[in-house]
Amino acid sequence: MDIDKKVAQLNALIAGDEIDREEFGRSLGELLGEGGLKVKVLDLEFYSKEKLEHAEREKAEAMRRQYYEEAAQWRDKANEIRQYVELGQDLQLTSSTFRIEHGHLFYFHTGLGQHDQLILKLIGKVG
Repeated sequence: MDIDKKVAQLNALIAGDEIDREEFGRSLGELLGEGGLKVKVLDLEFYSKEKLEHAEREKAEAMRRQYYEEAAQWRDKANEIRQYVELGQDLQLTSSTFRIEHGHLFYFHTGLGQHDQLILKLIGKVG
């Protein structure tokens, strides 16, 4: 099986107007089964610039009130969110996509694709 070809096929399926659920499930299943890959969803819609700004405001407010433990928690949360935001910027994603890295099939969920919610459901059923 040509793994890169299967990933390209998945990306073509999710970019179309309609998704053939059976074909999607079959292709994803082959990558996970025969390809030995594990699927990971990176939710770049959830980890957004807005969430980062919120975490930074909360951290600043906790610092102002001198609640240092709370500020440290918000700092850690902001750092976690920042990693996802920067990854999305580095990849210059304009829509959700599948990519293979280090033995994993990553689904970069941007919330910009017309089938994003359906794809997450289908991944949950197969993965």
